[in-house]
Amino acid sequence: MDKRIVAVVVTYNRKEMLKESIAALKNQTYENLKILIIDNASTDGTKEEVKDYLDERVLYFNTGENLGGAGGFNFGMKCALRENADYIWLMDDDAIVKENTLNELLDFAKSINDDFGFLSSHVLWTDGSNCQMNLQKISLSKKLKDFKKPQKIKLASFVSFFIKSEVVEEMGLPIKEFFIWGDDWEYSSRISKRYNCYYVPSSEIVHKSSKNMGVDISQDSIDRIPRYFYAYRNEGYFYRKEGLKGKLYNFLKRTLHKFKIRKSKVADKKERLKILKDGYKASKTFNPRIEYMYRPSTQINVLECFGEPLLYGGQEAFIFNMYRNFIAKQIKYTFFTPFNCENKDLISLTQERKDEIVAANKNFNSKFRKFYITKEFKRLLQKKQFDVVHIHTGSVFALYSLAKIAKKAGIKKVIVHSHAGGFNTFKYRLIKGYSDKRITKYADVYLACSKLAGEFKYPKSIMDSNKCIVIKNGIDCKKFTFDEEKREEYRKEFNLDGKFVICNIGRYSDQKNQEFLVEVIKKLSDKISDFKVILVGEGEKKEEIHKKIEDYKIRDYFIYLERRNDINNILFASDLFVLPSKFEGFPVVSIESQCTGLLTLSSSTITEESNITDLIEFLDIDNPQIWVEAIVKALNKKVLTREGYASQVKNKGFDAKMSARQLESIYKGEADDV
Repeated sequence: MDKRIVAVVVTYNRKEMLKESIAALKNQTYENLKILIIDNASTDGTKEEVKDYLDERVLYFNTGENLGGAGGFNFGMKCALRENADYIWLMDDDAIVKENTLNELLDFAKSINDDFGFLSSHVLWTDGSNCQMNLQKISLSKKLKDFKKPQKIKLASFVSFFIKSEVVEEMGLPIKEFFIWGDDWEYSSRISKRYNCYYVPSSEIVHKSSKNMGVDISQDSIDRIPRYFYAYRNEGYFYRKEGLKGKLYNFLKRTLHKFKIRKSKVADKKERLKILKDGYKASKTFNPRIEYMYRPSTQINVLECFGEPLLYGGQEAFIFNMYRNFIAKQIKYTFFTPFNCENKDLISLTQERKDEIVAANKNFNSKFRKFYITKEFKRLLQKKQFDVVHIHTGSVFALYSLAKIAKKAGIKKVIVHSHAGGFNTFKYRLIKGYSDKRITKYADVYLACSKLAGEFKYPKSIMDSNKCIVIKNGIDCKKFTFDEEKREEYRKEFNLDGKFVICNIGRYSDQKNQEFLVEVIKKLSDKISDFKVILVGEGEKKEEIHKKIEDYKIRDYFIYLERRNDINNILFASDLFVLPSKFEGFPVVSIESQCTGLLTLSSSTITEESNITDLIEFLDIDNPQIWVEAIVKALNKKVLTREGYASQVKNKGFDAKMSARQLESIYKGEADDV
């Protein structure tokens, strides 16, 4: 479907020029274009003059008063957003587009996969030369010089300024208090600090200004001099926001302008110098606020940051359970991964709630994985603004590194979250020792799924002072309440009738220890034969594990499943859940299995905080034979009923709604301490 584009044309007392501008816009080869005429209360009969141009594609709005160019574009962009624009295209009433001006912008946008903040056309004067008033800048002080090739720019005018609506919603509107001059410089600078923005030479537009000259107080006509007050006031504000470099540039620019006025041959030098002085003086106290179309003043933007792909693993299951139960309307969420997102449930829910997923689609198995994590995270924080960053990752070093990047990017609240714990290698101790001395400088809130997970990731000082908040891995207890009909349905689907079904869910990795499970099943096959093993997951060791199963000639006992959103039904169909992990923080799937009333064998390295029913047994993972005996025992055990366990899990505080309320209160600043 074609993108919906809304052109915004701001006009004031130039009805003849406006008619030419509208006619050129209606002649664009791109059809899904709506044109909004924003009339700053013209007194020359503009409304009556353009009446014949109005139709379903051309709408007229009168602002009721002269808001200036800045106020007019602010007003017009609001109207465009209400028209459900995908892109907004800004221009003055004396700007005349060519037949393919818009299509060239769209073609360029497509060539860069729509990855831009704004695009700016090549602005020509009436004689075909570059329009001096609308020269783009590649930096604060350097104007564009090469007009033949596309290139990144920092500053652009509102003559053929093409911007995505989602960028407007995020970054806000032009500052209407500027009235005239400098509003486009400030706005384009604001956008280019977060997004890549481009000059597009093939997209041409003619600006029919009276003279082909830039803004120059020393040469301009006397009737235009009063408006220079706004120029110097607005520039003073703009350059002040650019820091020391901007202040220095503004000082040099003002000094040059004073010199040019004094050296000029105009008769009213004192008046011009006074305008310059008064404008700069006013800039010192000029502090307008950026206005947002849809963002309420209380809105909180939260970034959920992951150092792994967004699939169906434990961390993703946790945050999805939370997200599905969040109710605070003032919080907007962005989910970020440097890798891929293939969690269809998360994708669907974020689309429904108009939240966002940012996936850089880098190769998770690459040796540059850690580099991708930090690089893409920095890139995102340069583009988008967040109030809270919540970091989820199994890596101690990544947790510290991302917290440092977030805090240095100006994030007010940086939350670190430990989802794992247990192993104690030399490499881990070395990295944790490094992190312990530094993470407290950058993290504001410390979360963990269990006390063990907190001890694994955080310094002793944090744990001893009770600054670590345990957020229980709450689940949807209703969803995991045992269902006999679903059990029979799934057992029939997978030909499990008469079979004892063992289930393991987890990423194929060294941590999850499926290699040990294969040893157990090999020994079990020597004792019994009427059983099946369901393995759910994927990961870097999948091929290795599957090969080992083939080598042991036990492939017939296994059912391989990958990305599933029906884990509850798979657990219903099973008779035993096994979790031989080398380490875990607090495995969500262990709570889910117990909630379904499923017997569970768990590694003794996993925190005993997961022991919330009488269904779980902890075993050492140094001897497969112990597990074989436990499985045979479970096979012969008569389970009276699988009903009632969901209530037990909920009563122990593992309901997702309760955990979600706790997490939301932290985001809102209501519960940052234990």
